[in-house]
Amino acid sequence: GIRKPVWRAFQMLAGAGSSRLPVRGFVSPADGSSDISVLATKESSGGKLTVQLFIANYHRLGDAVRYSCDATKGQCKEDRSGSFTDKELCQANCKSSQLHAMDTQGLHNVTLT
Repeated sequence: GIRKPVWRAFQMLAGAGSSRLPVRGFVSPADGSSDISVLATKESSGGKLTVQLFIANYHRLGDAVRYSCDATKGQCKEDRSGSFTDKELCQANCKSSQLHAMDTQGLHNVTLT
């Protein structure tokens, strides 16, 4: 049969990379009122670094509940300025009792226009 769009979306995410990179600027999840959402991922394999950007344009209806990691407790909490809108994703990135620092050495800011 013909693969449905949602199947293709999960196919893309399966190859997205092993680590999520922080996103800053006037895009979601950094700016909850933005219509542009960016997911940045990286994969290191054989000394080669691959970075992928997944960019979507959508309009969110209503205010989203936001979450951030409380590193002292090792769990997510509601936070109006938090970088996550999905509690489970926040929990997955809030490892045990402290956040794992993201390796940003050698990475540069990218401006999308």
